[in-house]
Amino acid sequence: MVGVEKQDSLRFIKHLVQKAPVHMDLWENDRGDLFISLPTSDEQGTVFVGITPEDIILFFENRIDLRQLVERCASPFVRLIENSVHRLLYFPDAELEVAGAEYFYKDLQ
Repeated sequence: MVGVEKQDSLRFIKHLVQKAPVHMDLWENDRGDLFISLPTSDEQGTVFVGITPEDIILFFENRIDLRQLVERCASPFVRLIENSVHRLLYFPDAELEVAGAEYFYKDLQ
């Protein structure tokens, strides 16, 4: 299972989407687990979510939207950074919305 890492323990891989309102980056930890970072819908924070390669492929193939990608996260926990404060949230209970959640990849190209 993908763990939930602090941002400073992750290595930046690349920008995946850079079209407002979505700025999605790909990160990796020392074990090779993948994470995406996304702004919250209110743009006050950044969410780090563990993902699987299979799920990111589904997103790039336009078979799931951004909300579904986040909901399929590889861990029941997500990390939220707001105003330099790191919080670990249990995702099923978190009332968390990412910016542009309704978009498919084709909408962000």
